[in-house]
Amino acid sequence: MATDYSRGDCPAPLVDAVHEGLGEDVGCHLQVVADDAITTLEQLSEQEKDPLYNTLKVSLCKIGSVYQALLMCKHAKLRNNWSIIVGIEDDSCIETNDTFIADFAVGVGAGQFNGGGFESGEYISKYSRILDITREDGSIAYCGKKFR
Repeated sequence: MATDYSRGDCPAPLVDAVHEGLGEDVGCHLQVVADDAITTLEQLSEQEKDPLYNTLKVSLCKIGSVYQALLMCKHAKLRNNWSIIVGIEDDSCIETNDTFIADFAVGVGAGQFNGGGFESGEYISKYSRILDITREDGSIAYCGKKFR
């Protein structure tokens, strides 16, 4: 897979297969996402011991505070050069039209935003906010060219 595609995601449950089948250099080609149950710096420190991981998924609904989420993003990016995916968790929080999570994603320099599907206005409002931010400030090139 790593040789056929220039970029892709590998979630935590598939990491064992990645270790066995693709080798250690797979992280150069794929985003290997650390377990999205990570909600503290201590848990992040445990995950970073595996050199295969290179991406942190941040779900504000699961992390205790915005401050804690900021610390985790800073730690992941500066200490490990990991990419960041900011997302919502459909099952764990009630969605509203509040767009703070979109501002948070741009603010931490996340390479990707997982804001849900396009079936409801609550999700669309978050994607629209990201587009508004990039229109307001042309110097912000959000999501894309580099995932780290």
